Amino acid sequence: MKQDLDAILSSIGLPPTSSKIYKELLSFGETTARHLSEKLSITRPSTYDHLALLEKKGLVVELKKGSVTYFAPDDVRHVGKVLEENIETLSLHQKLFTTMLPSLLKDSESIAPRIKFFEGKEGLTHVLYDVLSCHKETVYTVWPYEEMLKVLGKEVLIRFNDRRLTEKITIRALWPYESVQKNDYIWGGKDLLTERKHAPKDMKFNMGYTIYGDKVSFISSQREVFGFIVQSKDFAELMRSQFAVIWKQSK
Repeated sequence: MKQDLDAILSSIGLPPTSSKIYKELLSFGETTARHLSEKLSITRPSTYDHLALLEKKGLVVELKKGSVTYFAPDDVRHVGKVLEENIETLSLHQKLFTTMLPSLLKDSESIAPRIKFFEGKEGLTHVLYDVLSCHKETVYTVWPYEEMLKVLGKEVLIRFNDRRLTEKITIRALWPYESVQKNDYIWGGKDLLTERKHAPKDMKFNMGYTIYGDKVSFISSQREVFGFIVQSKDFAELMRSQFAVIWKQSK
């Protein structure tokens, strides 16, 4: 419960020291800045700074008793109110960002291609999940099913497929000629939004690649365990053209 409260207080913008002071006030009740400073080993000026932040958020109130100033926690339900305000602000910012995104992407476009390399299963999982940025689009993949199952694992592929369906991403997939002839494979009837063909018999491949947007991602076999993402409009267009040629020759 203590860790949960720490996480909540952090989410509303309280630094760790401010959280310590607030939790001390919740436990002790009203007290002085001097007591807080000595109990928590914080300098007096720093204690007042953190108390000011807590007051600003409506979590602490200041009380005068004669010549002494005390601090006390306000209604703890105010934490919930601050959370609600933050959620509303984040929701507003998310909508604003969504509106701005096309312009931001256009401004950030670079003529020079960008290449990122990844290693290990965690890196290859990142390469795979990068495809999910293509919301409601069609992606094109050359996919050596058995090899990808070995290198990425069943759980990763099932989670990816669930997310893909949520994002309504359609896949047009080329599998090796010798791939097993089944209907659902590991996806348990969720092999949806998918059009699949088997590549010509003389086309051998253990490395997979996927074309999406202005990117092409590559995932190696289990023997090599590396991957990379190329972001280049020209390269993506070239790979799409080659994919289309192979697709026509496939069954």
